[in-house]
Parts: sequence; structure tokens; C-alpha cells
Amino acid sequence: IDLPWPFARVEKVKVSQLREVQLATMRPPEGVRHILWTNDHQVKDETKLLVRTSTSLAQASGLTGSAVDEARSLIVIEVPLHYRVRVNADGSSGLESFEKLAVPGSRDALIRSIAQREILKYLTTLTEDQILSSGRTAANAELKNRISAALDAAGAGVEVTFVAIEGVHPPRGNEGATALSYEQIVSDQVRATTMRQFAELDATAAQIKAAGSVENAQAIVREIDRLSELSARKASEAEINAQQAKLDGLISGAGGEAAQILARAQADRWTRVMAARGRAEAYAGRLSAFQANPDLYMFTMYLDTLRDVVKDARLYIVHDQVHDLRVQTDLKDLGSTVDVFSTENR
Repeated sequence: IDLPWPFARVEKVKVSQLREVQLATMRPPEGVRHILWTNDHQVKDETKLLVRTSTSLAQASGLTGSAVDEARSLIVIEVPLHYRVRVNADGSSGLESFEKLAVPGSRDALIRSIAQREILKYLTTLTEDQILSSGRTAANAELKNRISAALDAAGAGVEVTFVAIEGVHPPRGNEGATALSYEQIVSDQVRATTMRQFAELDATAAQIKAAGSVENAQAIVREIDRLSELSARKASEAEINAQQAKLDGLISGAGGEAAQILARAQADRWTRVMAARGRAEAYAGRLSAFQANPDLYMFTMYLDTLRDVVKDARLYIVHDQVHDLRVQTDLKDLGSTVDVFSTENR
């Protein structure tokens, strides 16, 4: 078809067609079945980005002081961008602006450059934890808003339908050594978190066992600290006794092992006090009896002592005029014989 001058050809553009631009590292080829940090993704040119290192990761790496804030981590990211020519609510489109943006072969490159600038400006303010973990969702939404605003400011006439950090990982390094080192730090963090959680569980169980509940245990510890403070500053005896009574009441009311130990101690103390009081009262009674009649008291104590000494002994009462006190007796044990018909056993 002959076109009127100066037209040479006609290009038809599907306004609703989605276009995709890779803003960072390309996706791994179809032949890569397992996409792990440590395996080869078979991508030659990877986009590496310096981001802030999280405080916990920096400290786990041995950094201290200002070095923690200045630490940076190197990560590889994959960020696909989907866009289409804008269609306004009144039916008009941004096709004219899209055509004026650049020559056909350079439009994607220009859009990629604008979007990459926003990626660098934003992601360098985040930490690698925010990008690798749950913070990625919020980062994706913010990236879409920033890139959309930048393209609108450039008069691109396009609508960003999707942009996200699709893949992110540390550089693989030599034989995956870099990724392995990063995984080691992450696994150490997970192990430390697990150990801390188990320790907290053990502490909670010990508090519940000792005081019935965590709240009771914390209240008792506060009162113990208060009692130690009073003792340290040499408070009055009345204040210390009042604090001790308050502490004993808390422990007794808690119902845990501490209450049981305190109850046993109080019972043992009461038993000892009453035994000592009984001995003191008995001594006071004997002292009164001695002071009333010393001779009678001493004679009575003599007879009591004699009774206690001879109560388990064999006693012979003889006349005091007997000259020969030799006694002949048969000490044979009758129970040891087996001859039950003997006259001696009758």
C-alpha cells in the first residue's frame, strides 16, 4: 500500500499488552531445577547491591561500636518490572507520551534506567534482614510507588502493574563459600534464638514451680531486693522485721515449693522453740523445789537416779548381817536346748 508522504510505515501498538523488563539479575534458565544459595544459577551477569548489615548480624560477625552502623552486606537481587501503556478512566491513553519517551529500541532501556535508580536509592536504606525476610512485602509496595512516581515524572505514559524483589541471596563466591558463610551466621542466630527461648521456658518453669506463677515470683524477688536494700543501709530493726513479715506472707500465699519449704522451716522452728521452752520450765520447777527443801530435793533426785540405773538390772535384797554374799545360780539358757522332754525344761 502506498502511503502518503512523509509516512513510510505504520506501527500498531497494543495498548493493553504487558511488557516485562528485568531491572537486576536475570532469572535462572529453565535447566536449573534447584535454586539454592550455594548452587550455580548459571547466570553470568549478576546485579550485586550493597545494603546495610543488620545489627545482630554485624555483632555476630565480631563488629563493635561504630563499625556496626558502618557495616555493609553484598546481596544479589532479581527484580522484574511489568508495565503497560496507561489507559485513563475517560478512555484516553498515554500512548502519545509513551511514543515521545524515546525511539522504539530505547524505551525499555530508559524505563529500566529510571527504575534501577529508584531501586538503588531505596534498597540501600534497608538492611539485608528487611530484604531477606518479612520486610520484603513492604519493600515491594514501596518500590512500586517510587518507580511509578518516577516514570510519571518522566512523562513515560505507562502504568506499573507489578514490580517485586523476586529473588535475593548473597553472592555464591568460590564454590559457594560466601553463601555458606552467610548461612552459618544465620544458623548461629537461629540456634542462639532457640537456646534463649528454651532458657526462658526453663526460667518460667522454675518460677512457677517455686512461687506458683511468674507474677508471684517477680513480686517475691522485688521484696527480697527491698529487704537486702534495708539491710545494706542498716535500717531500723522494726523496718527490717516488717519487710521480712511482708516477704514471708508473699511466699506463704504463693503456694509453690518456696511456700512448702517456709512452712516446714516454721514448723521445725516452732518444735524447737517449744522443746527449749519445756526444758526451761522444767529447770525452773526443779530450781524452785531445791530452794524450798534442798535435802529433800537431793534425796529425791538420788532415789530417782538409783531407780533409773537399776530398772533393767537383776536386784537381790539381803540382810546386812549376812557375811557371805556369794550366790549360786544356774545361768543355763533353757531356751537353747532341743530336748523338750527333759525334766530340766519343765
